[in-house]
Amino acid sequence: MSAAELPYKKITSVPFPGDKLTFNELSANILLDEDMNAYSEMYNWIRRLLDTNMKAPLQRTATTPPHYADITLHMLSSANESTKQIRYRDCIPTSLGDVQLESTASGTEFITFNASFRFSYFELLNVNKTTGAITESFTVTRT
Repeated sequence: MSAAELPYKKITSVPFPGDKLTFNELSANILLDEDMNAYSEMYNWIRRLLDTNMKAPLQRTATTPPHYADITLHMLSSANESTKQIRYRDCIPTSLGDVQLESTASGTEFITFNASFRFSYFELLNVNKTTGAITESFTVTRT
């Protein structure tokens, strides 16, 4: 949240809370699968944004996918069970990183690529351990 600085007498300024939340970009380091499906899908999404006119989410058809998408990040426990989720709303990709191809790498190093997204807001969600039900713990919204 950006603060407004207001001057007051001989004090340099007094900070007051602002009225807008600003978020940094969501940056993800994504594993590259052997068929490059994840990279191809990201590349096609960015090309679709550049090559077509913007469509509102309600204007999409069966042949025209939406420009915006929600991204859900699962937090896993040590037993590999989902305990919390972060749901980013109305995401659009802003950058797609390069793929480092190395023939000299040893061991089990995974090939990854970076992708960045802008989003409207996010939700922090709890996952019930026994039922798997998702409950809202805290929501940050844009007005």
